[in-house]
Amino acid sequence: MRLNYGTGSGFEFVLDGQSVMLMHPDLEAASPRLAETAFSLKKVLRAGVLQEKKGPSIAMEGSVLLPSQGQSHAGLGALLILSQPLSATRTMLHFNAELARTQEQETGRFASVILEGPETWPIRPVGELSWEREGDESGVRGFLAGLIWQTRSGLAMDAAVKTLNGGGENGLELRSGFTWHMQVHP
Repeated sequence: MRLNYGTGSGFEFVLDGQSVMLMHPDLEAASPRLAETAFSLKKVLRAGVLQEKKGPSIAMEGSVLLPSQGQSHAGLGALLILSQPLSATRTMLHFNAELARTQEQETGRFASVILEGPETWPIRPVGELSWEREGDESGVRGFLAGLIWQTRSGLAMDAAVKTLNGGGENGLELRSGFTWHMQVHP
């Protein structure tokens, strides 16, 4: 779940976390747990296509990574986000790069490239290639393929499949969610 509050002045406050349930034959090991909780402050560095202006949008996000179950430390993260339209149909290309000090007190690195179909399509495809590494472990590569369905103004549903490979992590994630956008102040 992610809660965003934009101030209208280029700042956005974000609180997010995930409820994760791993598949396991032991019912106790399969119980849901809260993971990847964080409080962030995002700042638009360059107003662009995502702010209904011309050219790329550039933002920076600083995060406090809150301790999750089994963790005793907080962490810090810094994320750079670049979003660029590829055509007049607003097919979007997003680049993300993050450097973090994790809750395990390791250096974390993350990078991804996301291609998102034209926003004029009611159902648009999305794909992501990602790479992440924590500490001295080898990197984990990810590939996500999914769909975003704009059901009506202010409400979008999404579903995706993500594969992970490397760093001792091979797996498959099924993801689904929704984005509800509403204006709370003029």
